[in-house]
Amino acid sequence: MVNGEVRDTFTEESTVQVLQPDTLVRNETLEADQNYEGYAKSGVTYADGSAVEGTEIEDGATIIVSYEIDATQTKDLSYTVQHVVNGEVRDTFTEESTVQVLQPDTLVRNETLEADQNYEGYVKSEVAYEDGSSVDGNEIASKSVLVVSYEVDKNGDKIPDKYQTIFKYESADLTKGTVSVTTEEVHTFRDIDGNFTEKTPISPDGATATAKDGNAFEYWTDTETKDPTSDMSILKSKQYLEDTTFTAYFDSDEKGKGPDGNEPDGVPDKYETIFVYKSADVTKGTVDADPLEAEVHVFKDADGNYTEKTPVSPKGANAIALDGFAFDYWTDSEVNDYTPDMLKMKSNTYLVDTTFTAYFDVDEIGTEEPNTPDGVPDKYQIMFQYVSEDTNHGTVSGAVTEVKTIYEIVTGEDGNDHRELRPARPNANVTVSGIGSYSFNNWTDGSRSYANADEIKAAEFTQSTTFTAQFNYNGGGGGTGGGGGGTSGGTTGNRRYTSTPGGPGSTTITPEDVPLAPLPELPVDVTLIDDDEVPLAPLPKTGQTSKRTTLTMILSGIFVAVTALSRKRKEEDS
Repeated sequence: MVNGEVRDTFTEESTVQVLQPDTLVRNETLEADQNYEGYAKSGVTYADGSAVEGTEIEDGATIIVSYEIDATQTKDLSYTVQHVVNGEVRDTFTEESTVQVLQPDTLVRNETLEADQNYEGYVKSEVAYEDGSSVDGNEIASKSVLVVSYEVDKNGDKIPDKYQTIFKYESADLTKGTVSVTTEEVHTFRDIDGNFTEKTPISPDGATATAKDGNAFEYWTDTETKDPTSDMSILKSKQYLEDTTFTAYFDSDEKGKGPDGNEPDGVPDKYETIFVYKSADVTKGTVDADPLEAEVHVFKDADGNYTEKTPVSPKGANAIALDGFAFDYWTDSEVNDYTPDMLKMKSNTYLVDTTFTAYFDVDEIGTEEPNTPDGVPDKYQIMFQYVSEDTNHGTVSGAVTEVKTIYEIVTGEDGNDHRELRPARPNANVTVSGIGSYSFNNWTDGSRSYANADEIKAAEFTQSTTFTAQFNYNGGGGGTGGGGGGTSGGTTGNRRYTSTPGGPGSTTITPEDVPLAPLPELPVDVTLIDDDEVPLAPLPKTGQTSKRTTLTMILSGIFVAVTALSRKRKEEDS
């Protein structure tokens, strides 16, 4: 009998003569210990509990062999706990116990073996049997294997990252700019009971980017989307399921504001093209562009994001010359534009910052009114002047001063304009009139002579030139002689001293009109006079003074008179 339960029953039988007593010899082998596991034989009694004594057992009697737990019969129990990181067993702990063999094959759960081992970058996540079933209660079956799983915990807050969404904010270059939030923004997902739950998309709180001196904020990015707002207004409206790092970018900003565009304007220089308009000399002329601000073109897409620069045309400005000056040209240091409103340059496109400079130069003469500015710098013009060698000999009238422009603006094969030298021809719309016994002889510019105005008109010049009218003395007195102007010059060919009898302004002197003086007595001392000492030998030169001219006239008159007297004497002698 074990714990009130009959485990085995044995019967002793015997056949005897009926007259024998109703007893049997006690068979103690039937009472032998049956070695039930965990039990040991403790006693032998009758069913009523009385002791069995002697060797005689009454027929029909029931003997009970009792058993009790045998504490000496034990067994060893154990279970293991594995700490697994990324599928790798980092540590294994074993819980062991020795119990009486009749005890269940379970052990009291030792949760200290399941404690977080603080592996760097990881946190204890859950405990389960190796088949994945959950571990409940405080009893663990012997030979069980418990698995303590670990999950990533980068921020070390002892919460598995898989139950968190972590946002980080950083500057791409701390030397250029900073962000307002430098700690992680952690969102942990739990149910109403505080248990971790599966993540759902969530929006970041955001941060503000601030550029350092010499730089400007460029954009925030989550590696997929760019946000051009410094406070992340666009990215803050998005939702994220995974951890995300938002990076603020900055870039150099040294230009954009100010008269020359050389002051920071809060826009990275690489996304803007700056045009500056200025006068090369404000004492000569000005430009009508804003004197305080440059013309800035910022390149952005439809969403407001900065984009790569593309060639762009300037709006242009007008060049305004001051009194006494004229606009010359605009230049961008490579090509010139000869229109004051930059008509050509406004049609060009530029990819780099460009300064347009307007040049001006002196303008005191003009083609219509020689002494009136005409809007063309004088350095591109020449002046023709027509003067008399001596106003006592003759006069020059008409357009005695004329201005010609000798540079023409032409377009080259490259499509750019430039000034090209074009020699000018004089108009020579003048009239020459001799005075008294003088008549026009020729024109001279100091280097060559011209028989008449037509020859002057046929010549080309690139420098200012003065044409001087020269006259010759015709003898006699009274009357005037003219010519050399227009196309009806009063000379024939290039003869220097010629006269036409009876011509306009001339007087014919007959021998009778000239009183004769007696010739000197022979022999006459004839002295050879070198030509250089005779005023009439060379042609008159431009610029001779009137005194020398007068002297020449007197000597010429004496010579003519002597010649006439000599001829008269010869006629009388004959």
